This record gives sequence, structure tokens and C-alpha cells, in this order.
Amino acid sequence: MAELAQIGQEFGFTPQIEQGGKGEPPSSGDAGQILERFWPTRVILVLNDSATPPIDAWPVLQRLRQKGFGESDVALNHLLTPEPYWMSMPYWMSMPYWMSMGSEGATMSYAQPGTGGRTPVAVVAADPALNARPAASAPVVVVPDTRLGTHPWFNANVEDQIVASGVRLGIDGPLAVPPGPPSATISGSLPQYAGHGTFIAGLVRQACPQAKILGLPLMEDDGIAEEALVLKSLALLVVRHIDAVQRGNASEVIDVLSLSLGYYHESPADAATDAVFGGLLEAFGDWGVAVVAAAGNQSTTAPFFPAAFANPSASSTGRVPLVAVGALNPNGGTVATFSNAGPWIGLHRLGANLVSIMPVTLDGATQPASSHTRQGYERATIDLDDFSGGFAIWSGTSFSAPVAAGEIAALFSQSKAPSGNSQAWIDRGAKVVQGLLRGEKR
Repeated sequence: MAELAQIGQEFGFTPQIEQGGKGEPPSSGDAGQILERFWPTRVILVLNDSATPPIDAWPVLQRLRQKGFGESDVALNHLLTPEPYWMSMPYWMSMPYWMSMGSEGATMSYAQPGTGGRTPVAVVAADPALNARPAASAPVVVVPDTRLGTHPWFNANVEDQIVASGVRLGIDGPLAVPPGPPSATISGSLPQYAGHGTFIAGLVRQACPQAKILGLPLMEDDGIAEEALVLKSLALLVVRHIDAVQRGNASEVIDVLSLSLGYYHESPADAATDAVFGGLLEAFGDWGVAVVAAAGNQSTTAPFFPAAFANPSASSTGRVPLVAVGALNPNGGTVATFSNAGPWIGLHRLGANLVSIMPVTLDGATQPASSHTRQGYERATIDLDDFSGGFAIWSGTSFSAPVAAGEIAALFSQSKAPSGNSQAWIDRGAKVVQGLLRGEKR
């Protein structure tokens, strides 16, 4: 890109343009067009002088805009984060009690262990799949998130590796950039989003025990996903789905994509904002895949992407519509204070104080507030970062989205999966999703 090289001379960097990575060529022209339209190319700005201050990509982008490059040509490589409601214990424990009584404090209260924050709990109920009714089909739900952890509920119906076009998708495959400095600490505390993907998978399992869950690891437990990796992984995933539909290969089609991550765009008023990301999600809908996305947890009307690409008031356009999902309190009748608001939100589902599974290997360094041995028994208060029991409570639109995804999958399971052309997939998905949207409006 000559224009970028010219700008680099002014700012003191050399653009390093990424090459290749698409894997094996798609078997159909439809899938090939998807890659051509939505495959992102990373451009790394390499400093010419190590003494030069770090590069601010924003003015570089504005120079490119001045030269006529639009959103679909070049954009920032955003960092996406998950959307549970989370706050570190040292922060909330230092808060005066009265703060939990105000409006902002009421939002923060969802983060406290015991009131909606990530907290270990005990569950007596068995794996829902053990008593699930026979289904006409077993929908496939993809969960792009943190890695799936170890849990007794995970069996043959749960996979944590997805290969498309000969490429392993996610952070463990060749699409990811080389890892940076180690993010693990030696404090023994659990990472902020440890167990996030597992918790989501457990919610899908509860809503639709017959579903097959595919975990797509796009972030470590620090909860940071690079947009370029997300786009590339999703582009190859929809290509795999298109090829499978056209070949009649039921083993590689997907039914639902559940997204619990996102970001706030620097220019959300622009109608062309993130044309690539939004268009890629539309491509899933064009081939019959239902996509649900978390609405965000900042109690704001600012558009949170990719959920804000949704338009629940739009008439049918021949695709399965994208659905943005907000969070309800346990009573099912009130919206959780943290849940974002906006005309792009089409559904609200339970998202506060939800119970789901956690990796049984999660056990942080925090110790019980009190413990002692008495008459041969070890007695203690609850250890708030010991999830070896395999279950937890957590809150966030991160979790209302998979509740909706599981609901959609359960409705899909009531009939045989479509076969033949893509229109059959679109008709099934649109009927179910639009029915839910109409129900919300009532």
C-alpha cells in the first residue's frame, strides 16, 4: 500500500503487511466470495527507530481517510472483550456499604460474590443430557470465547477444536499473532475471565441438552480477543458451513453462533461502521445460521458491537436476523441494571445470578475467611475462588446471549435439520428467530 508507506515516512514507521493464511481453497464460488469480501489483512506498523514514541494509529487512520479510504478498506484492529459483570474482590470490599444503595452502586452490586458476581455454588441436579427427551435433530452451537475447561458434563457432544479449510481456528492455530509477554501472575489469583467459555457452554447445555457444542477459543482468560483473529476464524467457519450445506455434509454445518464479546466503536454514528464485521455476520444469516450477541454491561445506550449491528425492527430480508440480547433479573420481569439499552436490542433473557458449570480445575490462592479443625473435621467458611465443585453463579449479558442461543437451538431440535439448498436453512432459522422477536415486542 503506497499511501500507507508514504504516511509511514512522516510518522516514522514501516508498514508490514500480512500474507496468506486462508487455508485450502473453498469448494464453491459462494464460499470463495465470502473470503474475498471479509478476509482481513493485518498491517503492523513497525517503528523505524526504537527511540521513537509508540505510534498512535488513530491519526494514521485519519490520514488514510483523507486519501479516500473508507471503513470497508481500512479500519483499526479492535480488541474485543467478554461481557459478564465482573469486579475484583479487593475493589468492592473497599466500598462503603452505602454505595450499594445508590443507582451506580446497585449496578456494582451484581459484581459482589453472593449477589451475582462469580461465586462457587453447589448443585445437586444431574447433567441435563442424562434425562433429555429424544430430539428430531441435534443442533450445533458454536461458542467463540475462552477455552472450554474440564467438567463431568462435557462428553462426546462437546468439542474444543474446530478445523476449517485445513486450518485450526482460534488462538491455538496459525491465524493468531505470536503471543506477547506472559500474562499469568504469580499471585495465585484467578484471571478475570477464567471459566467464562465453560460457563456459557453450560448454559447452552441446560437450555438444549441435545445440542452439540463447539468451543472456539478466541481469547485467553485475560478476556482480550484480537478483531482480526475473530474475523478470520468466523470467515473460515462460515465457509465451512457453506461448503457443508452445498455438499449435504451434516457433520460440518452449524445452527447457532453465540457471541459474548465486543467493543465500543470510535465512530458509532457512521452508517458504514465496521462494514466487514457486520457483513460477515450477515453472511451467517444468509446461510441459515442464527447469530446472537451480548448487548453489553455498562448500563449505557452507546452501541456495543457486534450486537449493535442488529436491527430487530427490520422486515424480513431473506436471511436469519442477528439478535442482540440484554439481561433480565432472576424474577424474569425486570431488566438488570447493568444491561445496555438501545433500539438494536431485540431480546431480553435471564442474565443475573445465573447458575452454570465451571472448570473443576479452577482454584485460586484466596483462602476461606475462617478455617479450623474440630473433632476430626476440617471446618471453614466458603472459599470464594475455589470452583473445584464445578458450579458457579455469575451475571452479565455474556450469559443472557447463550440462554437465547440455547432456546433457539431447542426450537431447532424439534424438527429434522434442513437438507438441500440454503433456502431451507434460511426459512427454518428466520421462522424461529423472528417468532422470538415478535414475542418480545408483545
